[in-house]
Amino acid sequence: MLSGATIAEVGADIFERLIAVASGRPSLSEAQGIGEDEFNPWILGATM
Repeated sequence: MLSGATIAEVGADIFERLIAVASGRPSLSEAQGIGEDEFNPWILGATM
């Protein structure tokens, strides 16, 4: 949107990328080999 794209264009781009990754295309971090080392903001396992 900062480059002059409309909200509809940006939304369509995000949707297309989402479908591509859901269909098996590697995400950018997976393509760079760091997909397993991403920041994980939630705690895995039981919490009290």
